[in-house]
Amino acid sequence: MTDLTYSDASVLADIMRAVEAKARIRWYPNGTDSADNPLKLVIRAFTHDGGGFWFDSDGDVRNAYIWTSGISEHWLRVSDVMRALRNIQGEFGLDQPMATIDY
Repeated sequence: MTDLTYSDASVLADIMRAVEAKARIRWYPNGTDSADNPLKLVIRAFTHDGGGFWFDSDGDVRNAYIWTSGISEHWLRVSDVMRALRNIQGEFGLDQPMATIDY
């Protein structure tokens, strides 16, 4: 994993607050191509891929997953969510995943 930048730390803090608050995430898996139909998910907890709570206090949380639920359950890798949140303005490409957090 790369060094944690200030921008990444800020986004990671937002994700941690969202997990604590059980906030909602709007996940646009195909960027602007999925703008009319984002996944609207409730953020549940930090987990391993596919389940099992993540308790590795010495590990890099960017390697963990976020368990979300809506119509079905999804596990989103924290590093992917960080990138998607930063991509809301198209920084990484309009066809790349985007996300917003709603409280």
